[in-house]
Amino acid sequence: MRGAISRGFAACGVVVLTACAGVVPETAGPGAQASDALREVALANPGFEDAWIRPDCAPHWDCIMHSDPHSFRYFNDEAAPASGKASLCIEPKGHEPWGMASNVVVDSTLAGHRLRFTLRVRVTDVAGAGGGLLVTVHDGFGRMVARELRLVTGTSSWQPLSIEFDVPKDMHDVDLSLYLQGAGRVCGDDAKLEVLR
Repeated sequence: MRGAISRGFAACGVVVLTACAGVVPETAGPGAQASDALREVALANPGFEDAWIRPDCAPHWDCIMHSDPHSFRYFNDEAAPASGKASLCIEPKGHEPWGMASNVVVDSTLAGHRLRFTLRVRVTDVAGAGGGLLVTVHDGFGRMVARELRLVTGTSSWQPLSIEFDVPKDMHDVDLSLYLQGAGRVCGDDAKLEVLR
């Protein structure tokens, strides 16, 4: 289990299906659009285009769920992505409360800045708390020092969802997640992380 994630959710009985991330470069990704951001932080596999090496999670993302490792299904959806050839979808298979796919950014230059995480999200029959975005920030001891959620319910076509958040100066890593708590299906595409100030 990856240290920061396992420590941050240790009390919840977390299961990590795969872990594949490292230090993320800071150059703007391809197709970046003009915005009010100072710069864009490049993410590994932000559009879920990389071919799946394992069947249980997209490359460079960690697929995590509460307790039971068989309680959620993560799959590559090529039928109706927001852009490109694929998106990542999550749906429950059991009775555990939540599952998520996270891209972990380790970049000390982000400390003390205000960031914006944006992900295009599609929900289908989502009930309960909802599906959408979760951001968590950990310090060097694996303690969660910031957490923000933005969730939607029901059924909707692709829509951009964003979270703006301040990064504490004692940060070690920022976890950017597609998150589902409840029933239904949530899909994500075109992840973006921007420095606002």
